[in-house]
Amino acid sequence: MSEYHREAEMMRSFEEGKSTELKKLLGNKIFAAQRLGNQIAGQANPESLFAFNPELAGNVFYESLFDPDKLAQGIVEITPLSKQAQPHSVDVKDLLAKLYSQDAEILTTAIPLTEAAQPDEATFIAKFNHVVTNEIDEEKNLFPEALEALKKMRESGSLIIWSGGDTFAGVPELGTGAHAAQVKKVADLGLARWRRATEEEGVELHPFQLAIAENKQGIFTEKVLPSLAELKANTVVLVDDSINSLLWTEAAIKDSEAEAGQTDEARQIVKIWAHEWSAEQSTQQFPQDFEGTFEEGLQQYGLTLSSSISQTAELVSQLAEKPESGNVVTVSDYDNTIASDALRRTQQAEKVVDWIAENGWVDQLEKSGE
Repeated sequence: MSEYHREAEMMRSFEEGKSTELKKLLGNKIFAAQRLGNQIAGQANPESLFAFNPELAGNVFYESLFDPDKLAQGIVEITPLSKQAQPHSVDVKDLLAKLYSQDAEILTTAIPLTEAAQPDEATFIAKFNHVVTNEIDEEKNLFPEALEALKKMRESGSLIIWSGGDTFAGVPELGTGAHAAQVKKVADLGLARWRRATEEEGVELHPFQLAIAENKQGIFTEKVLPSLAELKANTVVLVDDSINSLLWTEAAIKDSEAEAGQTDEARQIVKIWAHEWSAEQSTQQFPQDFEGTFEEGLQQYGLTLSSSISQTAELVSQLAEKPESGNVVTVSDYDNTIASDALRRTQQAEKVVDWIAENGWVDQLEKSGE
C-alpha cells in the first residue's frame, strides 16, 4: 500500500467521526494540505517527501482556508517561520497532479468564513504547528498491547527504538526549521516510566535504548551500529513498515562488518516487515524494479511478515529460544510499527478543527461535543 493510500484510510477514519459536512471538508483540507506540503518539501529535498512537515502543511492549509482562489491558480505563498528565509511563491500545478484526484478540488473549495479578523499567516502557521505536535495524546495512537509487546521483546533480548520521522520536517531550502516532534511523540508515551515499572517487577530485562534524530539513516550509523557492537549482537532483528528501510539497514550492517573485517563472523539479520496498518497484500511497497507476486517478493527480499506488534514480539521470542541465535538485539521503527500514523493524523485533524472553531473564523462551525 502506498503512502497516499494510507492517508486515504486516515481521511475515512476522520470522516466516520464527524457529524457535519463542514467538518468533513475541513478535515479533508487538512489531510490534503499535509500531502501537498510533503510534495513541496520533497521537491526541494527528496529525503523529506514522506516526513510530515507541520510548517508547510500549516502554510498550505492557511492558503486553502483564507485564499483558495490563489491555490486554484496553482500558487502557494510560502511564509517561512525562519527569519533567515524570505517569503516566496511556489508553483504547485505539477505537484497537485501527484496527489489524489480530488485533492485540488478539496483545497480550492471555499469555506464560509465569518467576519472575524483573518489571522496573521505566520502566527497561524506557528499555532498550527503547536496544535499538531503538542496537543496530541500519543498514547492513544499505540497499537493494541504495544507496551506489553515491547516488554516481551526486552525479555528476549536488547531493544533499540530507532526513528527519524517528523524530526526531519525541516527543509532548509524553503527556510523551514526542523521540528523535534518525533522525540516528543516517543517521550509522551512515558517510556522511561514504563522502563522503571517493568524493571521493578523483578523480571530480567535486557537493555533498552532510544535512537532518534532528524536524520534517521545518520543516527543508525552514528548510534545504532556502535550499540550493536557494544551489545555483542549475534542476531539482529530489524522491524519496520518500510521495505526500503529494512533493505537499507541490512546493507548498512553488512557494510560495517566488511569494513571491520568481520565477514567470517557476520551477524544473522532477520527482517520483519510490520504490516499492521493494512491487511492488503500489495506489491507497491517493494522496490520499483521488482516483478512478481506478493509471496515472491517476501521470499526474494527475505522478509518475515508480521500483522501486529504482538506477533512481532512472539517472533522475536521464538528466535531468542534458539541456541544458535546467541545475543538477540531488536531494532524497531516507531511509526506504523509501534504506533499508528492514521490515528495520529486523525487526532491532529480533530484538534485543528476544534482550534478553528474556538477562534470563530469559520461560519457555523462548532467544537466537538457541542
